[in-house]
Amino acid sequence: MDTELKEYLELQFKSLRSEMATRNDLKGMVTKDDINNMATKDDIKGMATKDDIKGMATKDDIKNMATKDDIKTIRAEMATKDDIKAVRTEMATKDDIKAVRAEMATKDDIKTVRAEMATKDDIKTVRAEMVETKEELKRHMGVLYENMQHKLDVVIEGFQSLTERDERLKKEIDETDKKTGQVSLSLSAHKTDKNLHRCAA
Repeated sequence: MDTELKEYLELQFKSLRSEMATRNDLKGMVTKDDINNMATKDDIKGMATKDDIKGMATKDDIKNMATKDDIKTIRAEMATKDDIKAVRTEMATKDDIKAVRAEMATKDDIKTVRAEMATKDDIKTVRAEMVETKEELKRHMGVLYENMQHKLDVVIEGFQSLTERDERLKKEIDETDKKTGQVSLSLSAHKTDKNLHRCAA
């Protein structure tokens, strides 16, 4: 320790001691041992600067650091050499990748497919043809419907005429049956009269 500083401190200590009134006042004072334990210039040179202290970890940083148990847990969850070996065996090799590339479509294949695919104009043409086909089908269906309706009307009319004719025939047959019955009665009466004449003769 610097001699001048030591002498100065001793003088200050003596001066202070003379001014102290009680032990309680002396409790907060610096003792010789405190002075002897004070850091020297060389000690101060080796101490951390403000910049060094700024870069040091704070209490909060230390609190957030992983504990031994955390490290054990992390180690247990980490992949082992055997796990890595198993993953490597399951991973695709260069030959597997080459085989997949060989099976993949090339640019020329894609160009060929595109050339074979229908264009917008082709789709428009097909749509226009579909519309025309629909209209033509509608016309044909309309004509067929009219023809069927006409034939159905003819059949209905024929059926009605047949029904009327059947009714007329039934009436004629009924009238003929009546007439036949009357003729039969007249013949029977005539025969009866003849028989009566014969018996009388």
